[in-house]
Amino acid sequence: MISRFLYHAFWNFYDVMGTLALCGTLYAVLALGTTVVGFSFINNASQTTLVTVLIVSVQIVLLTVTLSLLLPFCGRAARGESARLNTLWPGRSPIVYLGLILTIWLLVCTALLFNANLYLNLQNTIASPIFRMAVILIGALVGWALAGWLLFLPIVLCAATFGSRLTLKTVFSNALLALALSPLLWIFVGIFGVILLVSGGITRVGLILFLPVMASVSQTAYQISMQYASFLAEAKDTCGAGKSLKEYKDRATELAQLWEYRQPRRTFKEIIRPWEY
Repeated sequence: MISRFLYHAFWNFYDVMGTLALCGTLYAVLALGTTVVGFSFINNASQTTLVTVLIVSVQIVLLTVTLSLLLPFCGRAARGESARLNTLWPGRSPIVYLGLILTIWLLVCTALLFNANLYLNLQNTIASPIFRMAVILIGALVGWALAGWLLFLPIVLCAATFGSRLTLKTVFSNALLALALSPLLWIFVGIFGVILLVSGGITRVGLILFLPVMASVSQTAYQISMQYASFLAEAKDTCGAGKSLKEYKDRATELAQLWEYRQPRRTFKEIIRPWEY
């Protein structure tokens, strides 16, 4: 499944690379502009903390809105549909609202984690080991909640881009199904995202492509996960009831390989000599 993901993720991004690079550049300009404007309002040291918190909050909201707009666009590319610049905004506001709701959870968790760190600084004045242990435990739980948000947000937003008139329950059910069917694939996407973010931070210019690439690979991973779910259902119908889960998975893998074999294969010659394709 990982090899299929790498193949499709590359070509799904390659097909709309120009538009995604433009969107990434616009996001980087907005992110940098809001940061510069925010820090220009600092007149004394007492305002630094408040302005920094506001800037970070604005950056998180801007990131979520941008990701919510890019994911439907990348979803069309992942499904082999026509994906153009004018398809970014129309009808995407419900997805943006969902992303903002999940972002509020992130901001609340961040505030709790910040307060937990403040309480930890009081450990010299409060000698109770039980209190310190409780604060450390709360901080750890909040940290894992943040990690869960970072992993689950793209999956939820991907699920919200497929189908029409989806309820919140359906969106979360589909997201949990995609995560349960291919957890290793999503862990791989998460690790890839961390590597991409670190390398982008080192090169600076690479940050422009961080959100576009993550939107593209997330939609590719979701498409493969849901396709595998349909193959698993087909395997259950063909093999009949009473079989083991391994047999169903093996049959679903065979169906995925058969589907892949029937598709036209794209090679790197298309990059070297694109005029022939």
